[in-house]
Amino acid sequence: MDTTKESQGLPVEVEAAIAGYRSEQLDEGQAAEALPRLRELVRAARPGSAGRARCFLTAAGAYLSAVAPPGRCDVRGLLTEAGVSRWSHRVAADGSIRPGTLQLYLGCLNRLLAVRAGLAAPARSAARPCREPVAPYGRGEVDGFVAALAGRPEAIAVLVALVGAGVLPRDAAGGCVRVGAAGPVFVASNGAVRPIVDSWREQAGEVVGVRIDPAAWREVRRVVVGAGYDAPLVARLRMTWAFEWFSRDEPLAVLLRGAGVGIELLTNVAVVLARPEGDDLDRLLRG
Repeated sequence: MDTTKESQGLPVEVEAAIAGYRSEQLDEGQAAEALPRLRELVRAARPGSAGRARCFLTAAGAYLSAVAPPGRCDVRGLLTEAGVSRWSHRVAADGSIRPGTLQLYLGCLNRLLAVRAGLAAPARSAARPCREPVAPYGRGEVDGFVAALAGRPEAIAVLVALVGAGVLPRDAAGGCVRVGAAGPVFVASNGAVRPIVDSWREQAGEVVGVRIDPAAWREVRRVVVGAGYDAPLVARLRMTWAFEWFSRDEPLAVLLRGAGVGIELLTNVAVVLARPEGDDLDRLLRG
């Protein structure tokens, strides 16, 4: 047998992984309906290895098992950007899927969505692997950080800056919360003034005028880890802010001016936000 032969342009071991995949997430009726269509999508995504092929199918199973009715699974109707966005936010908030696993699943699901939209599989470079999107923290996780830092106003001020206003630790050092005309704002060390999202206004009100020391972020990490949590990650904390900020029903220009963000953050947050259409899209883009 020629083991170098490819099936439909895929290496034989990749095709074998796709054809032989059995889902542990979908029930019997769901699997019977969904797997033929999922196998077509995964083949079109052109995974580079058998493991990657199984990852595509597992990610799709995790999502579809959460949104499909028992015994049925219409992939065409259920696999949508809006559906994946709602699901990813829900599981990030409730912690039912580990953050790293969720990031991996989102990368796979977004590739399958692109395949559905008719986009060709991109060329991959072994030297520059595709970056997976960063998942926000769930509210329960952030509340745990706040509880661990109780009685430490400067440490709370750091979280207000990062999760409440999207200000990076290097810019938060030397800055503080002030009360502006429209409510609390964070004034960063570089002079930037950032509004604070609604869910952090109460904490912001408790630390008005507390100036942040350059060593405060290290103290936050030390205390949080000492309380039994994994060390908080700046990228995930800032994504937690970005998700709330960019979920606001305001024109894009207003959100960009208030946030002062770059293209990398916009690219990451786009995968977990529902996409507006029609009149809503025009209103949000034009203001």
